[in-house]
Formats: sequence, C-alpha cells, structure tokens
Amino acid sequence: MTLSLNIIQFILSTFILFLILSYSIEICFRVFNVKNPRARVIFRLLPLIKLTLTLFFFGKLEKLTYIDINIFNCKNPIKPLILNFFSISNSSLMMILYAILTAFFLISLIKITITTLQLYRFFSFIIDIQQNAAPCLRKIYNQALLKKIGTMKIRLLTSQRLNSPIACGLNTIVIPQDLLNDFSQQEFEAVIAHEIEHLIHKDPLLKSLLIVIQSLFWWIPLNRWIEKLEIDQELACDSTIYKYGCDNSDLANAIVSTLKWKHNFNYDMIASNLASHKQSVKVRIQELLTPSWNNNSFSTMGIFAIVLLVILVGFQIC
Repeated sequence: MTLSLNIIQFILSTFILFLILSYSIEICFRVFNVKNPRARVIFRLLPLIKLTLTLFFFGKLEKLTYIDINIFNCKNPIKPLILNFFSISNSSLMMILYAILTAFFLISLIKITITTLQLYRFFSFIIDIQQNAAPCLRKIYNQALLKKIGTMKIRLLTSQRLNSPIACGLNTIVIPQDLLNDFSQQEFEAVIAHEIEHLIHKDPLLKSLLIVIQSLFWWIPLNRWIEKLEIDQELACDSTIYKYGCDNSDLANAIVSTLKWKHNFNYDMIASNLASHKQSVKVRIQELLTPSWNNNSFSTMGIFAIVLLVILVGFQIC
C-alpha cells in the first residue's frame, strides 16, 4: 500500500510542480519583458530539470509511510484531505490503489517502449543519411563561418533524401541537394550560420532528451511547453547569425524557400530542422525583419526574478 501511495504522491506532486513553475515562468517573461530567446530556452528547461531530479530521487519516497506524505512540504488545505482519504484501510481502497499502481506501470512501459522504438527508427534514419550523403562542395566565402567550421570540425553534407536543412549529432549539417541549388550564396551562408548555432548549443541532442522526458512524465501536459522551447531555440539561432556577418533577410528568404518544398519531418525529433514548427515561421520571419529585442540588451531584473522563483518555489515542492 505504501508504494501505491508513493506513486500517487509522485504523480500529483510532479503535476502540480510543473504547473506552478511553468505558469510562474510565463508570468515572469511577460512582467519583466524577457525577450532574449536563448535565455527563455534556459528557463523553460528548469521545470523539466526539476522533474528529472524528482524522478531520480524518487527512491527516497519508499522510506515514507502514508502518514508522512506531504505534497508541498508546507501546510495546505489539500494535504489533510489526501491524508484522510488514504488513512481509510479497507479492501476496496486496497484494490483501487493496486489498480492505480498497475495502470501506472503499464502505461509507463508502453510509453517508454514506443519512444524507444521511435528514437531507434529516427537515429537509424539520421545515421543512414550521414553515411550515404555526399560532401557539400559548394564554396563558403564567409571567413567567420570557415573559422567556426574548422574549429568545431563540422561536416557539411548534402542529400537528396532531405527537403530541409538540418543540424544533427555533435558536428553535422546536412543540406538538401535541391535547396542547395536554389539558395543564393548569401542565403546558403545564413543557413549554415543558423545550423552552426544549433550545434554550438547542442540543440539536436537536447531534442532527443526532451522526447525521453516527455515519455517518462506522460501524465503531465508537456507538449505545448516543449514546443515553445523548441521555437525559442529557433529564434535564438535566428537572432545570432549576425555574429558571422550574415543578414537576417537572407535567412528569412531561405526559410521561405524551404517551406515551398513538400516536407517529411521523420527526422524532426532528433535533429534541428530549419523549417520545423511551421506555425511559428511567421513569427520567426517578423523577428528576423523587425527584431523586437536588442542583442546587447539583457533583462537583468527578469533573470533575477526567475532564478529566485525557482530557488524559493520550484526546489521546495516535493
């Protein structure tokens, strides 16, 4: 019975934890006008990191009895109701608890199995693309790009099987052959700059981890949150191509050109795709042509408020 109660505690506490942190961070974004997309990515990761830590330390809950359960680590009106309900000891309650426990483990097993198979299929697809892709022979004249490519030992490849540029793994960029011929020299270099930024921040690997976290915490509505995180990743890479001397309008044109092709997003789960989240493309184009924030500006008050929020609230729950 104790294990069943611990499972229920874990489900409720992680669900409430995510809601409190996610809504609080969104409020801080609006109140303190935090528009730096890379900063937003980092802060959107905090609830997911906390969930992962909660799962990692879940074993300590087995030492508790149902009398010790405290979802919030503080006094609240919900705790007495839960304790009173679970203090009832009868056969019907035991059956309910064991049914909940069985259903939880069964659904978790199914979710993890499906995710594992999907990741295996997607990784196999990407590996096959990399093994069969040809080296990209188009010349790059931008010296800043050439220096970064040399420093990171980035592989530039081209493939007929893709229809959108992607960054994958630790140091690989693959450009579709058809788009390679369509891009102007400036657009081509702007796309390379964008994908290099994904590799610098390990965005392709992060996408794989997000899929795993989403499957582990299947009872929490993470879809929209992760989608916002990935859109901020794209905005962050869009906003930093200036470091390589690339023009925002060239990247905007390249994105529009990419959207003209029929897309197959089989690789989108584990690779950073230039035209992913098509519904956000309009926002990205607007930000590229008329940026709403200055690269040199930083909302210090907003950053401080969110860090304080996580310390005082997020890491005290459960």
